[in-house]
Amino acid sequence: MATFGALLIYAAFFLVLLLLIRQRATQRPTQQLPKGTLRQYTSTFNYGDDVFEDSIAIETSTGEFLGEMGLNISATAGVGDPNKVTAIDFWTFDRDTIHTHTKVLMTPYCYNDPTLRQELALKGEAVLATQGLTLTLPETRFTAEAHITKIELAPGPKGQDSVFAQLKVDIVAKQRIDNTALQLAT
Repeated sequence: MATFGALLIYAAFFLVLLLLIRQRATQRPTQQLPKGTLRQYTSTFNYGDDVFEDSIAIETSTGEFLGEMGLNISATAGVGDPNKVTAIDFWTFDRDTIHTHTKVLMTPYCYNDPTLRQELALKGEAVLATQGLTLTLPETRFTAEAHITKIELAPGPKGQDSVFAQLKVDIVAKQRIDNTALQLAT
């Protein structure tokens, strides 16, 4: 009987956690979005944020859920606190296909280490993170784009360029029409 009670407590905890994450995603500041843009925000990883996970729901203007997109820690180098983050996932979840697609943003150390690169490439395409780089993940009804606006590397246990000190990414989800990303003149 104690096991059943523990399961109920865990289930309630995860339900509350899920609701809080969903509430956080919907409480981002609202802004006037360009036509065809479903969601737009900036995500920043800073060294020391050991539980970095930043995601947001993608919905139509009528509130229809299409999926999610975000960034989270993919790999660390070495041991000790804080984590020495050497790779970060940019990912999307498409409700229609029930698939998650990922591109793994890597420090030069991570990208140039064949074993680590091959291991992380199992999650998704391995990409050397560079300032100004734009990544695209096309889904069934939306296309997510991530543009790296700032990158700072820090020395870590594997050398001068092995750890992210800061990674700032502008992320946007655009509606797709006829399986083609909506292209708009600015």
